[in-house]
Amino acid sequence: MAFLLGLAAAAAAQSGRDSKLAEYKKRVDRHHVEAAQAYVEIAWWGRKVGIVPQSTVLFLRAKEAGQGRHQMADNLVGWMDQLGDAFWRVRPKRPPRHWVVECTRKVRLADRQVRKSHLQVAELALGVGAEQDARTHCEAAIRLGAAIEAGKDGRWKLDGLLLPEPLAKWLQERTVATAGGARVYESAAAAGGPRLEGLHAVADERLAVRTDLGAETAKTLHALGSALLPHLEDRLDGAPARQLVLLVFGKRADFAGYLKSLGIEGAAAGLAEYGSFQTIVCAEGKSEGELHALVLHELSHLFFWGTAPAAMPDWYAEGFAESFGGQGTFSYDGKQLTG
Repeated sequence: MAFLLGLAAAAAAQSGRDSKLAEYKKRVDRHHVEAAQAYVEIAWWGRKVGIVPQSTVLFLRAKEAGQGRHQMADNLVGWMDQLGDAFWRVRPKRPPRHWVVECTRKVRLADRQVRKSHLQVAELALGVGAEQDARTHCEAAIRLGAAIEAGKDGRWKLDGLLLPEPLAKWLQERTVATAGGARVYESAAAAGGPRLEGLHAVADERLAVRTDLGAETAKTLHALGSALLPHLEDRLDGAPARQLVLLVFGKRADFAGYLKSLGIEGAAAGLAEYGSFQTIVCAEGKSEGELHALVLHELSHLFFWGTAPAAMPDWYAEGFAESFGGQGTFSYDGKQLTG
């Protein structure tokens, strides 16, 4: 009798786990469908008002967010590829700037909702023993701008959500402290590379600068990059919805070591790394003017990719970046960038 009761209890426990896992899978499916739908709606609106670069990016983002669970997102990307220019309902020469601004506003709101959903799914994933899934969703939330908070009591939060111990430890290993004490997610640390602790950082929602060249240099480079953005936005009639990251090293050895941790070798003095969506620059041996030109050049590459991620011929991509970052192309007085 005791044996039969034991079997019944085990069967009931297994049934409970199966039910919990099934509910978790349903929640994951719903997350992907709702995330894709959020971006599809903005992209469809953008198509109607004629903002082509932003809408293209958002249709692609919707497909990625849907993970094959949102048929419309998948179909729209297919139609966009097949129809080319005919896909776009309106193609004004210059879309009104207020539509570009409105699109950015809509995307940021959608990102906020999607990352909230990512974190909810991460919590549920831990409950069914899917810790790797939980990490994946936390990382996705961070890429969408989730705020990282490390309390003095050792409690870690993402967007105010308290993380359980397994996720808190995982996040701690992949973040570094800036000179000001803030925690930032570090691509190289996540890849097992050097931990860039103590860099001076200046950031807003559009651009983050981190460097080992000192606090004043960080401020100067952030002001320089911020002054560049309106020029790029005007040229491309759009802007990335993601925050641009500029990482500047004072020594070539540190620059090379960081790139190696990302699987990159042989870069000259700077590059736009699209995978981690950051510009990485080496300042060693460069005058202030040369450094500024290099920063403008590489940020232009990253901005272009974030606005319209299409494969362009090298001559066009380099020409575009040089039109902003070529020596003498622009002059900077500490406040305004003129050319």
